[in-house]
Amino acid sequence: MDELTDYIEEIKKLYNERSNITEEINNRIKTLQNMIKDGATTGNKITDFVICAYGAISEEIERPYKMLDNLLKDNIGKELLMIWNKEEIVGFPTFGPNKTEIIPSRYIGIIKSGIEFEQLHGFYYVIIPMDKHVHDDNYKKEWELAKSPIKIKCIYFKMLDKMPTTEMGQYFCVGNEIKAPEYAKALKLLGINAY
Repeated sequence: MDELTDYIEEIKKLYNERSNITEEINNRIKTLQNMIKDGATTGNKITDFVICAYGAISEEIERPYKMLDNLLKDNIGKELLMIWNKEEIVGFPTFGPNKTEIIPSRYIGIIKSGIEFEQLHGFYYVIIPMDKHVHDDNYKKEWELAKSPIKIKCIYFKMLDKMPTTEMGQYFCVGNEIKAPEYAKALKLLGINAY
């Protein structure tokens, strides 16, 4: 019995040490986030972003951002088609449970540079740099022109573990793959004559 009690006490001690270490890590991450927000940098904008947006140092979290950054940098000046299914909560909490609805959207624009990031009103955004883009929500085939880059809340990237992918409804393609008849109207709004 004493041996068991001693063993239990050792486990409790380890739990305490783990708790103290976790608290120390969290405090250091918060300090690191503040340093980056005040202008310090790791030298890698994706690492800086993941530290600030996720409160983590993680190559796994960085992976989809790096993949997108490489896709963009390798295709500057080309057309980008992004198909993005985003989850939105609909309903009113006072009238019962909210439900999640998938909103499919398509975006097309000309790639200007690699990935960028922005923090606005407490949310972190992934920016796909372009002077203008067109988008079509819910596949209505009613393309709308926006004179801005594409902005995506980083919470939607949490769904990705690789890129490009169609499993979660996220898909990126570039160049001649987009010049299909169904995109002619969208490309025309961008000033591109595909036919």
